[in-house]
Amino acid sequence: MKNKILALFLSITMAVIGTADGTVHTKAALTDVYYPSPTSKDVDYGEYGDRYSAIFVDDYYCALEEGKAFLYATKCKGSTLTFPTTIAYNYKIYQTDGIYEFIGKDYPEDDDCYYWPGTEFENKKKVKKIIVPENVTGVQLFLSTWKNVKEIRLPASAKSVVLGHTTAKIVISKKNKYIKKYKNGIYTKKNQALMSTCGNKSTFTVKKGTKYLYPYAFYGYKKLKKLIIPSSIKRIYGLAFKNCKNLKTIVLEGKKAPKLTVGGFEYLNKKCKIYVKNKKVKKSIDKQLKHYNFKGRVIVKK
Repeated sequence: MKNKILALFLSITMAVIGTADGTVHTKAALTDVYYPSPTSKDVDYGEYGDRYSAIFVDDYYCALEEGKAFLYATKCKGSTLTFPTTIAYNYKIYQTDGIYEFIGKDYPEDDDCYYWPGTEFENKKKVKKIIVPENVTGVQLFLSTWKNVKEIRLPASAKSVVLGHTTAKIVISKKNKYIKKYKNGIYTKKNQALMSTCGNKSTFTVKKGTKYLYPYAFYGYKKLKKLIIPSSIKRIYGLAFKNCKNLKTIVLEGKKAPKLTVGGFEYLNKKCKIYVKNKKVKKSIDKQLKHYNFKGRVIVKK
C-alpha cells in the first residue's frame, strides 16, 4: 500500500564503537526496521515501500543511509536537547543529516505522516532549548506540540526547516546561506518559500515575492485569524493550515489562482472565508477545493 510502513522488529545485541565528538556510543539492544527514504519524492513505493535499514541506538531512533544518519526520535532527558553530530554503528561513523519528527499518538488521524509507535520524542514537555548541530540540512519538528520550548538554534547547514508555528525564539547561524527570518516567518533566502511561522499576531501577511507555502507552514497556529497571501504565490502545499482552528479569513491577492495540493484547506474552520479578486480565480479555487471537503466559502471581493 502506497506510503505505508512495514515494520519488522528484530532485537539483537551488538557493541557499537565511535570516536568522534558528539557521537552516540552504545552497547544496547538495536532494532532493525524498514522505512521509506526521507529523500524520496512523490514516488509510488508499491506495497511495502523503498526499504532501508534503521536502528535504535542508545536513546535515538535513526535511519542510516550512505554515511548519513536521520534521527527520528529520542527520550528527552533535560531542559536542553542537543542532537548528536554523528552516530556510531557497526564500526562506522554516520554524519547526522536530518532530524524529523513524526506526528504520532496525539494526532492519530494523521496516518499520512509516516508514524510508527515508539518513535515519539518522549518527555518533550521538559525541553526549553533545542540545539541542532552543524551539517544537519533538514529539520522537521512540530514545535507547537513542544509546550515549553523557548529557543531553537539552527546551524549554517540548515536548508529545509519545517517547524510549523512556534512562539519560541529562532536563532539562525549568521553563516547560513539558505534560510532567513523575516518578521514572523522563516523563508528560503531567495524568497521561494515560506517554511515556518512564529510569533503571536492574529494577522499574518506572507512576504511579497514568495512563491510557495510549505506543508505545515502554519501548523498549530491557534491565534491566527487572518492570512494575506500575495499575488506571487504559485502553490500552496498540503497541510499548510493544519490545526489553524481559528483561521477564518484568507485573502488571495493574485489575479490568477495558485495551485492547491491535497490537504491545504479541508482542516479549516467551517466559517472560513477565502476572498479572491475575480470570478475566474473563484472558479479555479472552487474547482480545486471540490474534492477537499472545504466547508467554508469562496467570495469575490475586489
